[in-house]
Amino acid sequence: TGNYTQTSGGTLDIELGGTGAGQFDKLVVTQQATLAGTLNISLLPGYTPIVGHTFTVLTFGSRTTSDFTTPNPTPIGNGLAVQRSYPIGTSTMTLTVEAALSGRPKPNGKNDGRPRSSR
Repeated sequence: TGNYTQTSGGTLDIELGGTGAGQFDKLVVTQQATLAGTLNISLLPGYTPIVGHTFTVLTFGSRTTSDFTTPNPTPIGNGLAVQRSYPIGTSTMTLTVEAALSGRPKPNGKNDGRPRSSR
């Protein structure tokens, strides 16, 4: 409750164990969220993520324009990554499992080596 401020030296640990209620961590901030530093995503034993699984792991009253310095998408192993987003019209941060791709194609069809984005 209240405000949540994470500085550049801070870490927010989120554990994913399934898509059901109570199977993943969720931080509820009733006022302003200021985000920086590391977002550490880990999988609980027994959970095998599938492309398309979605988790609302943060809700907030408002948010500054700052964000975690952790790469987005964040690799989680087994050829998968988690893409974080802040859906328009919501006060949430969502994580979505996607295939971890080494880069996105340039308009000329060549890979530029930058991470793919779901946008």
